[in-house]
Amino acid sequence: MNTIRERVRCIRLKHRLSQEALGKAVGVTKATICNLEKGSAGSSKHLVKIAQALGVRPEWLAEGKGEIYKADEINKLEEKLKGQMEIDEHLDIISKWIENTPNEMLPLLKQLIFFYLESVFNHKKNAHLADSIKHLLLSNS
Repeated sequence: MNTIRERVRCIRLKHRLSQEALGKAVGVTKATICNLEKGSAGSSKHLVKIAQALGVRPEWLAEGKGEIYKADEINKLEEKLKGQMEIDEHLDIISKWIENTPNEMLPLLKQLIFFYLESVFNHKKNAHLADSIKHLLLSNS
């Protein structure tokens, strides 16, 4: 990652943010983020706010030197990764349920899992988990 545009795009994608979402977090338009990532905006006057929104050090974002994350951001990232491992574990468990359920019971199992997803994961923070599990269920139909 030799340029600001590469660093912004890479970290934005790692955080699974759209250009629009990053723009809202920074207080700029999607077009501003798009232009920065294309390299047509040059260096951005919003660099510090972008770094804060992405949880990286502004010096790293600007120059590519030093540590990427602040110490407290590393801790937050580790917690996020732990949560991701839990999500993967949920997917493994549900996948095994489906594999080990007799065909005549699958419709009932799928209804129960959909109900569970709607009641437990029906908020934006875990929407990707619900979508992943629903995709798994539908692909095993």
